[in-house]
Order: sequence, then structure tokens, then C-alpha cells
Amino acid sequence: MVVVAGVLSGTSVDGIDVVVVNITESPPPSSSSSSPTTPSSTNPRLTQLAFETVPYSPKIRSELLQLFSGEPLPIRAVCELNFKIGAEFAGAVASVVAQCGVDVDVVASHGQTVWHEVTPANEVTSTMQLGEASVIASKIGVSVVSDFRVADVAAGGHGAPLTSLWDYSYLRG
Repeated sequence: MVVVAGVLSGTSVDGIDVVVVNITESPPPSSSSSSPTTPSSTNPRLTQLAFETVPYSPKIRSELLQLFSGEPLPIRAVCELNFKIGAEFAGAVASVVAQCGVDVDVVASHGQTVWHEVTPANEVTSTMQLGEASVIASKIGVSVVSDFRVADVAAGGHGAPLTSLWDYSYLRG
């Protein structure tokens, strides 16, 4: 059993979405033949323990909206905002996890997307998410897995790596 807190915020900047899930393994359904595409001999089972959208503080939300405005912003301000968002994410995770009464084993952070460049040819050439994972890890006290979108784009994807994995794992018939 692993308890995971997932955290992200979309470009609407309406809040920080936090989900807490318990992941256990269950044996796969029996079949007459095993498929070479089956990722493992067990299937993860997810149980949602909590979900909440925690509002950004007005100051951080204002700074994010300023960043989105297209007005020039010093790199120092972007760097500071990266740490501030990490701290806001940590606070949101801590609050939602406390409501569950469980200890979290790991945090998965997508971050706050502030830029995602897609060319007219539908090629993703860059992406940036803020919300420093090391700040989250320091404040929560567990490891943080992050940079999902960046890793997918670097590997030639479009920046939504978890969607196809979810579809394959949970929606296949």
C-alpha cells in the first residue's frame, strides 16, 4: 500500500487541486494468455481518500496573473514565484492530507503551467511549470515526483504523459 498526494493547478489559476489516493495491488483478471503489453503481473487499485481545490492566496494568484499578462517580468520575480508556488502547493497538500488522517508516502506534483509552446504544426517546443518540487519535499518531508510534462515533451510527446497511461490501465475493456 502506498498513499500518494497528487497536486497541480491549471492555467485558470482558480486554485490548487489536491487528491490523496491509496494505491494497492490486486491480481490481474485471469486470462488464458498473457499479453506482452501488460506492464506487470498485478494491477494497481486506486482508492480516493480526499480531493479538494484549495484557493491560491490572493497575492500569489495576482502574481501568476501578472506573469500570464505577457508584460515583461524580471527572471528574479519568476524564480521567487517558483518557490512561493512550491510553498503554496505544500500547504495545500498538508491541509488535505491532514483531513484524511493518513501519512503520505510520496507527492506527485505537476506544478503550475505558465507556458506551453505549441507550433502551428502541432509540435511542442517548450513547456514550463512552476512550483519547486524541492520546496514541497522540504515542507512535507517526503519525496516529490515532478516534471511529468517536461519529461514527456523532452521525449517527443505533447506534454500529457499520464493521460495515455491512465487510459490504457483503467479504461481498456
